Amino acid sequence: MNDAPMRGPDLEAVRSRLIHWYDRHRRDLPWRRTRDPYAVLVSEVMLQQTRVETVLPYYVRFLQRFPSASHLAAASEDEVLRLWQGLGYYRRARQLHQAARVLVERYGGQVPPDPEAVRALPGVGDYTAGAVLSIAFDLPVPAVDGNAQRVLARVFGVDEPADQAAGRRRLHDLARRLVDGPRPGALNQAVMELGATVCRPRRPGCGDCPLAELCVAARTGDPEAWPVRRRSGRWVEEDVAIAWCRVNGRVAVVRRPQEGLLAGLWALPYTRRRDGEGWLEARDRLAAALEAAVGRPLRWRRETLQGRWDFSHRRWHWRLFLADDAGERPDGPAGGPAGGRGRPQGGCGASRPAGRPAAGDPSTAHEPAPPRVPTGSDGAAVAEGLAPWGSAGEGGEPSPSPAPARPLRACAAATAEWAAETITWVRLADLERLAMASLDRRVLAAVAGRGEGGPRGAGAGAAERPD
Repeated sequence: MNDAPMRGPDLEAVRSRLIHWYDRHRRDLPWRRTRDPYAVLVSEVMLQQTRVETVLPYYVRFLQRFPSASHLAAASEDEVLRLWQGLGYYRRARQLHQAARVLVERYGGQVPPDPEAVRALPGVGDYTAGAVLSIAFDLPVPAVDGNAQRVLARVFGVDEPADQAAGRRRLHDLARRLVDGPRPGALNQAVMELGATVCRPRRPGCGDCPLAELCVAARTGDPEAWPVRRRSGRWVEEDVAIAWCRVNGRVAVVRRPQEGLLAGLWALPYTRRRDGEGWLEARDRLAAALEAAVGRPLRWRRETLQGRWDFSHRRWHWRLFLADDAGERPDGPAGGPAGGRGRPQGGCGASRPAGRPAAGDPSTAHEPAPPRVPTGSDGAAVAEGLAPWGSAGEGGEPSPSPAPARPLRACAAATAEWAAETITWVRLADLERLAMASLDRRVLAAVAGRGEGGPRGAGAGAAERPD
């Protein structure tokens, strides 16, 4: 441990003032009314990079549905994601689900009062472990989130950048010393509460702060200069083409990859525009995959819907292209894939000889109908077990054409966006039951507003927080 002399006030004075202030001014929040380690774990995972006001209703609903680690472990991942929907950073939900299963398998469904065991749980780092151990078990383990970093950096005048290893070590050491005494859980919460309500990033309320007389940053008259940062973040701007494709009363959806942005959630088919690529070229890549899935051309509308969606460090400018079933190419010069110049020979959605039935054509008597959507008790049943229908080489009858369509997975891979499940067709009513990101709900609401048959309950939602 680093026990070098500190710059700034006496630790005992800081502890005393923090506890006195916290006992009188803390917010009445539901997770502060319990010391159940599982409930504390749920609250701390939800609060990671998310505002308290946003978390409140999710926390209450989540514990009503999953009141213990055993209940959570027994649930399906889709059910967990559906309950988490709109809270963002969906990897947290998956890891919390995995952690519950570890607790059931190894610890009888209980969170152990063991720092190493808690840190080993999926998705639990030093901060979450410190919060759970100090609040639930009163162990002197620090919990340093962004609010705590800011308070400690200002009070003690920490000059090392908080976004570098040396600065993080310094702040963690200060927090460790601070909680090495009575009521470590209350002290951790007091520091975080002070950062959230008084010692704000901008316009801190130094006049209301119990530590103002002790604070190095306050005495300089420029508290916003702390914590020191080496770098600042920048928006990543991306253009994303999205497809609303409706065939035989079903809508195409895909599952996002299990890693990365909005991992594992269902989505309308989408692809990012590549460098130097126009919107129609991006749409053509979507069209190739979707038409290969259907086994025949689709009618692509000339009009589009568009909007913007902000994630935490990423901004999507999206454009929605509308398609439905048709036996001929769409009207207008933009046409279908390849700008209306016909389907590419030998590629995704390759052309077939006239008069020959295409693989997957529902009008052909011997072809399988689109899969029925199971009707289970939760979102997990909606798409479970469904496979793409009517795509050559993927379970449908092979095309008699000498230039058959490429396998659907090869077409989907051309978009470099989707998980291995590729395209699934679901009924309109079942869209509401899928675990989808708020972005896709907003797009569905836009579709419904144009009378295209989107689910009527799809709201715009709030800005999304990615995994």
